[in-house]
Amino acid sequence: MSFWSELKRRNVVRVAVFYAVSSWLILQVADVLSGLFSLPDWTLRMVGFLLLLGLPLALAFSWVFELTPEGLRRERDVDPNQSITSHTGHKLNLVTIAVGLAAIALVAWQQLTREDTPDAADTRPVAAMDSREGDTPDVRTVAVLPFANLSDDSSNEYFADGVAEEVLNLLAKARDLRVISRSSAFSFKGQSLPIPEIASRLGASHVLEGSVRRAGDRVRVTAQLIAADDDVHLWSETFDRELTDIFAVQDEIAAAIAGALKIKLLSTASSVKTDLHTYDLILKGRSELGNRSREGIEQSIMTLKEATESSPDSAEAWGQLALAQLLRYNWYAWNGDDLQLIREFADRSLSLDPNNVAALTALASWHMFNISLDDADRLYRRALEINPNSVDAVNWYGDYLLVVNRLEDSIRYEILAAQLDPLLAVHFLNVGFSQEAAGNLGEAYAAYEKTLELDPTFQFVIRYLIRAYGRIGDFDAIERIKDRFQGEWLDHWDVLIAAYIHLSEGQLEKAQELFVANQGRFKDTAPFLTDLKLWDKAVRAMDPGRGYPFYLWPYDFRSLPEMLEASPEYAAFWRSPPRDRLLRARGHWVRDDQP
Repeated sequence: MSFWSELKRRNVVRVAVFYAVSSWLILQVADVLSGLFSLPDWTLRMVGFLLLLGLPLALAFSWVFELTPEGLRRERDVDPNQSITSHTGHKLNLVTIAVGLAAIALVAWQQLTREDTPDAADTRPVAAMDSREGDTPDVRTVAVLPFANLSDDSSNEYFADGVAEEVLNLLAKARDLRVISRSSAFSFKGQSLPIPEIASRLGASHVLEGSVRRAGDRVRVTAQLIAADDDVHLWSETFDRELTDIFAVQDEIAAAIAGALKIKLLSTASSVKTDLHTYDLILKGRSELGNRSREGIEQSIMTLKEATESSPDSAEAWGQLALAQLLRYNWYAWNGDDLQLIREFADRSLSLDPNNVAALTALASWHMFNISLDDADRLYRRALEINPNSVDAVNWYGDYLLVVNRLEDSIRYEILAAQLDPLLAVHFLNVGFSQEAAGNLGEAYAAYEKTLELDPTFQFVIRYLIRAYGRIGDFDAIERIKDRFQGEWLDHWDVLIAAYIHLSEGQLEKAQELFVANQGRFKDTAPFLTDLKLWDKAVRAMDPGRGYPFYLWPYDFRSLPEMLEASPEYAAFWRSPPRDRLLRARGHWVRDDQP
């Protein structure tokens, strides 16, 4: 008898099939239980590993032993004429079928009862689905406030903030939970406001607050979850640990919050697990990056570089450095060397951790700046798949969608970014850009006004409000802006207002002459050149040699078909590689031999 025939006679093959089907059912049950009890991700991996170890044992057992009417006996001790292996095999077949049907039923039940899972064809994060209409009532929103520093050393303030921020980052990985960003939640630091008031201003249904006391090698962390509507404590706990256990404490807090809210985290592993010195530096760098000033970004880059030198294998340090470099380039630097550093730092981070969201976002933006649109889209989606509450990924993807003229999607993402970070003015500016590009002027003006309400010194938005009102001839609104925001920096806008008055009266040449004669008084004339049909000047302003692709942003330089037809020079600029890819993506390719 052949070896294969002997395997089948002893039911070894049937046992292998039964074991595989049973293992599938066990894994499905473990998956359900892990979600129900918010078990860590390694639980499923451990169950799978144990089942894999058990397979050779089960096969060896079925080879050596046989089930007889007298019980288990060694196969060599059973008379072949009395063997009932065929009868046992038939029963094993029936049991295998029953177990398989149970596993299929469980999978079907999971699919039918799964909530808030996006369509395969819809890659938007769940929280973004209905964001244009405002907050969806069934999405719970958590604000993690900065933890109070109770340490004797006031320099540990950033450490307390960092503990809270890491808990925030863990919670942000839950797809069915909206988590307010650090910049908005931490803006209440040092303020003694009632929890319901803070929650109302942030649009949060729940608030997590706590404290950290660090002394020598010991740390005590206290945290409590509060339901905002009735100020009721849902959960609280105090952790006394060695300082080296701080990462485990953060994981435990996040898992406890997930359990209290009955949600499942996509991951229960902290994004930063490294030596404490590097951890301190990353926390400092993040904190400095929260201030979008030139000084804050430069200091953040210096701190994060020190973190990469301290731990060259820290993916989070390299990822945060890439994000800091991206902000430096986008806001201040505007040169090719800085752009290349974004790619270098992001690649280094992703070589260490392919799922680092900061690095994915920075690399996606690098591709966008280089007009590699498909790669940018793929990487943004990947970042949002890992962390649907990453305000950086949401905000930058909204910008990308505006660049490629997917305006309704851009509006959804920019509104979501504003919901995740409701006290940061720049998000409402971005909402205004997308709304204006889509022709929703009322919504655009409201967003620009909200920007100024949050930050009255945000001079950047003034020019867009003036331009927006100037385009429709609402000069009373412009006068109201001037009355609200007095100062020498506003005086030179009088020339621009006069130019738009001429434009509204159909006197284009007068508007052009006035603007050109006073152009030197303006710091940045880019947004107005296409409005005034100064095509040659617009092309020079978009010159890639300046080190920054201003032509990316439709709110500065638009590529509408009527504009391309109005000026051969303007059209020629857009049809030159790689800008032709961008023109096609916007759906504005216009020429005689149009394919």
